[in-house]
Amino acid sequence: MPAPKLPRAEILQWLSDGLTQAQVVERLASRGITATQTAVSRIKVTYGDQRGLTPGVPRTHFIPWKLEPQHRSRYAAQMLRALDRVQRGEELSALQARQLRNWVGSMNEDNLSIDYDPASEAGFIKVPRREGETLVRYPEGVAAHV
Repeated sequence: MPAPKLPRAEILQWLSDGLTQAQVVERLASRGITATQTAVSRIKVTYGDQRGLTPGVPRTHFIPWKLEPQHRSRYAAQMLRALDRVQRGEELSALQARQLRNWVGSMNEDNLSIDYDPASEAGFIKVPRREGETLVRYPEGVAAHV
C-alpha cells in the first residue's frame, strides 16, 4: 500500500508561518500522520516557490542578510538561528542551549559583534563591537532587533 499523501498546502502554510521542518513533522504526528523531515524538505523545495519559500535557510531577525549557500551551515549562522528561536519562546535542546550560552558569553566577554561578508570564505566575521552595537552588526539601513 502506498504511503498516504501529505497535506502539502498545510505544510507550506506552516512553513510560511515560520515553523521549522521539525515542528511541521511534530504537528503532523500529533494528527496521526507519519512524515519525515526529508519529506517536508522535499515539499518545500519542490512547491515552496509558490509561497515565497525558497530553498535554504530562512532569514531571522539576527540574520538580515541573504546567505550564500556555503555559509548557511556555519556555526555563527546556527547560533543566530538558535538565538532567534529563543527570542520567539521556543525551547532548545540542552546541547544547543549550552552552545548558545557559551557563544554569546564569549562574544560579549570579548566585546565582539558578528558581521557577514558574502565574498569571504568564512562568511561570518567577528568584529570589534562599536558603541551602541549589539551581538550583530546590521547592514546599513537595517534596524537592529537584538
